[in-house]
Amino acid sequence: MRYVLLFVLALVIATCARAQGLPAGVIKWYDSYKDIRVGNEGQVIWAYWFGVDNWTTYVRRRVIDVNAVTAESKAKTIAWIQGRGPTVVNEPTDTAIWNSPSTLAARNAMDAAIAAEVAAGTIPRPDFSAPMPDVYRTPPTGTFTVYSTANGKLSSIISGVKALPNELCDCVANMVLSGTSRFCTAQSIQSSRVTYCVKGK
Repeated sequence: MRYVLLFVLALVIATCARAQGLPAGVIKWYDSYKDIRVGNEGQVIWAYWFGVDNWTTYVRRRVIDVNAVTAESKAKTIAWIQGRGPTVVNEPTDTAIWNSPSTLAARNAMDAAIAAEVAAGTIPRPDFSAPMPDVYRTPPTGTFTVYSTANGKLSSIISGVKALPNELCDCVANMVLSGTSRFCTAQSIQSSRVTYCVKGK
């Protein structure tokens, strides 16, 4: 199992960076070997690590089913460990593995470990060196039209989909200005879609 844990770390390892002086919207991840938390439930390995921008702490989570590791990804990792590979081995998250029933116990254990760290206050903190960004939400009442976008503009209405009231908008991930109105993505709609948002608290 020790080799397998090393394998997981090699898949996600990178240089640890600190948050001070970050430009707005940039996240620095604490993803060095010593910063990644790893555990396992049977043959499923979980790993998570934190990141911060100037205002928020984030977490990235991964699960890997040892039985689903491909020969190609294993060869890349071995090469990396032996110094013959690239600086970072970047294997995409496999959503089929993530959503597999066999990974549920691992995901639950990982979430419990994250919750324990949050409660203990051991997670990295933003340095708050930049002013707090403006917060945008959908209006407090009603439901709101959802649009697709093209070339930085509103494209077409998505039929059968409505955004929720007073929902936090993510105007960093996706934003379109139309006249004096702002349209951003929100959790209840796909990240490629936008809805009407106003400055809120």
